[in-house]
Amino acid sequence: MTERGRPGGLLDTDFSAALPLRYRAFVVVVIVTLAPVVFVLVANYYERTLKQRLLAETAATAERALSVGEVRKPNMLTRALAEDGGARVRLLHPSLQVLAEHDEDRAYNRWDRLVAFVTDSAGARPLSAFDGELGPVAQRREVRRARADGHAQGCTILDQQRLLRCYTVRRLEGGQYIYVERSRPRGTRALYEQRHQVFKVTLFVLPGALLLAAWLSWRMVRPIERLRMQVQRQAQRSAPREDLPVERSDEFGELTTAFNELLRRLRDRSEENEAFVADLAHEFKNPVAAIRAAAERLEQGELSRERVERIARVLDQSSRRLDDLLSEFLELASADAGMRGEDRAPVALAEMVDALVAQLRADERFGSVRFETEFASNAQPALVERRVTSAIRNLLENAATYAGEQGQVRVRLQQRGDRLQLEVADSGPGIAPEDRSRVFDRFFTRREGGTGLGLALTRAVVEAHGGSVEARAAEPGEEPGGAVFVVQFPLAAA
Repeated sequence: MTERGRPGGLLDTDFSAALPLRYRAFVVVVIVTLAPVVFVLVANYYERTLKQRLLAETAATAERALSVGEVRKPNMLTRALAEDGGARVRLLHPSLQVLAEHDEDRAYNRWDRLVAFVTDSAGARPLSAFDGELGPVAQRREVRRARADGHAQGCTILDQQRLLRCYTVRRLEGGQYIYVERSRPRGTRALYEQRHQVFKVTLFVLPGALLLAAWLSWRMVRPIERLRMQVQRQAQRSAPREDLPVERSDEFGELTTAFNELLRRLRDRSEENEAFVADLAHEFKNPVAAIRAAAERLEQGELSRERVERIARVLDQSSRRLDDLLSEFLELASADAGMRGEDRAPVALAEMVDALVAQLRADERFGSVRFETEFASNAQPALVERRVTSAIRNLLENAATYAGEQGQVRVRLQQRGDRLQLEVADSGPGIAPEDRSRVFDRFFTRREGGTGLGLALTRAVVEAHGGSVEARAAEPGEEPGGAVFVVQFPLAAA
């Protein structure tokens, strides 16, 4: 990632990011159009420096031979130098007879193959094909010069100007000579000779390319600007609507459809929030009204002991109701926001569920309910433990409540691929078909005295961990036969 969080790539620098999209199209087209010219210039530079590089490489190979001292194993020396330097190496007797030689000279490297492919030039033959044309080693000009001066270095051109051959001959201690040769094809010469034609073609093509860039930028930028103006008009409305016109069937049409879907989801979310606030006000209204009525009774003067006790019970129940609503509301708001800032750690879910079931078994409210557990996985997903504990407790208490007297609750934990699945089933009456789509809605409940926030909180906590929760009716013959709640947590961190 770059410093500002954008993925790196071609033309994705701070400079290009500041350019409007229409200008970026021009930059891309100009770069592509001028690419052949740049390639020719690079090839020309490669051709001009090729001789110096080959001479330096042959000299470096010869220098390594000088550091050996007395040569006792000629074949091993020539092989090592040839393989190390990618050259043809000979060791000569003081009388100029060849004692040992090894050829590792390769006419083509990757760059040469690329140039030959681009220029469609015939490949040069290897250096060994011209060894006979150069004559006996002892009679070659560079060898005779090395015998007279102690060293010789230079280059020659072979194969009708297509092969560059460079050599270095050095006298070693004891009077022997090391003779190093390297070669490279001159395929780039064809590019250099065609440079004027390439420049002319580029100048001819460039105006058309610029016109093409202008047309492309107009085709790309115009629908984006129209869409931007439409979205801005929607943003200025008090109630944005998902009525952006979809005028195209290409990617811009898909983008418009995506904006409409976003606006629809925002509208649905706004309506949910409005309904939530209305439901919350309604839930607060009853305990507040009870507290107000109790206060009015107290203002009326002397009250009997029974009346005072009854008012005290009303105040206690109403305050507890308000406290429960506020606590669950705050937890639900935090879960809906993704529980940002809360640390997640590996949690042994089987142990957590087993402990919660043990607590419910000891709860006198559910003394007659039979709990059955089946733990088939010891996986430890990354969770906010206290949040998940509260969410699963809501599921278990809900199942135990609806299971009724002498009822049954079955809890099963198993791994399904990369997810950990918790299944809570009860023997109650099940969920009515018309209620299944609303069972996780806030303030929806069929249980007397319930707040309707427990299952909504469970769903928010599970989804904040990247999981899912669903409610369904038991399949025919499925035990214990009532409602079934299925929770899945990802084993990888969400």
